[in-house]
Amino acid sequence: MKQFFALLKVLLKTGLGGGTAKKTVKVKNKFGTVVGTKEKSRGMGIFILIGICMIPLMILLFQVSYTSTLALMMQGDEMAAINVACSIVCLTSFIMGFTVVLSVFYFTSDIQTLLCFPISAEKIVAAKFIVTLIYEYPIDVIILTPLLAGVGAATSAGPTYWVIMVLVVLLLPITPLIYGGIISMVAMRISKMGKHRDMFTVIITIIIVAGAVGINLVTNSFGRMSQAQIATAMTGVSDSLGAIVSKIFPMIIPAQHALHESSILWLLLFIALIVALFIVFMLVARALYIKGVMDISDSESKGKALTEKETKKIVVKRNVLKSYTLKELKIVLRTPAFLVNCVLMAFIWPIIMVIPFAAGFGFDRVGSFVSSATSGGEFSYAIALSACIVITGLVGWFNFTNAVAITKEGNNFFFMKIIPVPIKTQLRAKHAAGLVIGNISSFAYCIVIFVLFKMPPLMIVLALIISFLCTMFFNYTMLWIDILRPKLQWENETAAIKQNFNSVISMLLVMLSSVIISGVPILLHFVLGVNMILLAVIMIIGLLIANFLADKVVISGGVQKINEIQQ
Repeated sequence: MKQFFALLKVLLKTGLGGGTAKKTVKVKNKFGTVVGTKEKSRGMGIFILIGICMIPLMILLFQVSYTSTLALMMQGDEMAAINVACSIVCLTSFIMGFTVVLSVFYFTSDIQTLLCFPISAEKIVAAKFIVTLIYEYPIDVIILTPLLAGVGAATSAGPTYWVIMVLVVLLLPITPLIYGGIISMVAMRISKMGKHRDMFTVIITIIIVAGAVGINLVTNSFGRMSQAQIATAMTGVSDSLGAIVSKIFPMIIPAQHALHESSILWLLLFIALIVALFIVFMLVARALYIKGVMDISDSESKGKALTEKETKKIVVKRNVLKSYTLKELKIVLRTPAFLVNCVLMAFIWPIIMVIPFAAGFGFDRVGSFVSSATSGGEFSYAIALSACIVITGLVGWFNFTNAVAITKEGNNFFFMKIIPVPIKTQLRAKHAAGLVIGNISSFAYCIVIFVLFKMPPLMIVLALIISFLCTMFFNYTMLWIDILRPKLQWENETAAIKQNFNSVISMLLVMLSSVIISGVPILLHFVLGVNMILLAVIMIIGLLIANFLADKVVISGGVQKINEIQQ
C-alpha cells in the first residue's frame, strides 16, 4: 500500500501523469540576482474561472429538476426525475470517461517510466483510476448535484436524503469508469489501437466537443418548456433511456432506490456492488494491462519499400513556394493538436456558437428575422455582406494556423535560417497555409448565406472576393503578432497553442477588425445610400490597399525580425 499511495501522490502532482501541472519560476534575492528556481502550481485560476462560468448551468439544471419533480409528484412518479439524473450522469461518465481512461492508462508520457519500477499492474491501474476519477468529478458534480438537489428541494427531503445524495454523487461515476477501463484494456490487448494514438487524440477531442454542445442544446431546450412539458419529457426519457441504462449499469438501481426511499440498506447494497465490480476490474488489470502497454508504439508505419519508378513518381520537382506551403499544411493536418485547434475549430464553430445561441434565443425568432431579412433587394444584400464578413472573422478567430506559424517551429526554429529557402518565401508559405484553411471554411458558410439571402451571381462573386481579402488581412495580422513574439519553448504542441498569449491577442484583433469592416456596408448603404455594387467595389479597393501595406510590413519586416530572434 505504501507504493500505491506514493504513486498516487506523484500522479496527482503531475496532473494525470503528463508532467505539466507545474511550471519553473526564477527565484531572486533582495538584490534582484537570480539564485535558483522553484516549481509553482499553475492552472488553478483557470479552474476557478471555469467553476464560476458553470454556476448559471447548475442553476438552470436545479430549476429544471425542481420544476419537473413538482409536476411528477402530481402524477406520483417523482422516481422518474432521479432515474433520469442518474442515467444522464452514467452515460456522460462512460462516454467521457472511456476516452479519458484510455488516454491516461496508455497514452501519457509516464507509462514507460512506470514500467521500469517494481510496481504491480494493479497498483498502477488503481492509482491512475483514482486520479482519473478525481478529474471526472467536476463534470459529474456540475450535472448530478443540481439535479438531485432539485429533487430533494421539491420533495422536502430529510437529512438522510442529503447524506445519501452526497455519497451517490461521489460513488456513481465509479461504475461507468470501471466499464470504460475494462473495455479499454480488452481493446488495447486484442487490437492495434495503440498504434494510432494521434488519430485517437483527435477522436477524443471531437467527442468532448460534441458532448458539450449536446448538453448545451438539451439544457436550452428545457429552459423554454412549461412545467407540464418538462414532466412529460422526463417521464418519456425515464421509460426509454432509463430502462436501457439500468440494464447496462444495474448498479444504479440500488442508488435510485436509496435516494427515493432514503434507505441506508439500499445504499449499502450499492456500495457492495461497486466494491465487487472494482475487484473484477483489478483482476482484469492484472491479466491484461501490462501486455497491452507493451504493444504500444508511437505510430504505425507500413514500412513499404518503394521501387525506383514509385520513387520518381513521388519525388517531383515543384515550385518552392508551393512545396513549402504543402509542407506547412501537412504539419498542421498531421499533428493532432494543430489539427484540432487550427483546422477543426474553424469548421465546427457554428455548432459551438451559433446553434446554442439560436436555441437559447429561440429558433422561431431567429427564423422570423431571417425571413424578414431575406426578402430580396439591396437591403438583404447589405445584411448578407455584413454577415459574410462576420462569418469570415469568426472563422479567422478560430483559425490559429498563422497565430502559431513561428511558434510551432519550437526547437527547430533555427532551421528556418539555414535551409536554402529565403525567409521571405517561408513567411509567404506560412501565410498561404492559413489562407487555404480559412478560405475553405469561410467560403462554405458564406455560400449558405448567399443562398438564404437570394443574392445575384455578381454580388456573390464580389462578396467572395471581399471574404478572401478579409481572410488574407486577418492572417497577415496573426502572422505579424507571432513574428513579433514567438513562443519557441514549449513542452508539447497543445501547450504551444493553449499556453500562448499570441492566440488571445490574435483573436481580439481579428474580431475587432471584422466588426469594423462589417460595419462598412451598413454605414455606406443605409446611412449614405451607396449602391451595393459600388459599395462592394469600394471595399475591394480598400482591402487590396490594406493587404498591400500588410504584406510590406509582415513579409518584408518579418524577415528582419526573424533574423533578429536568438533562440
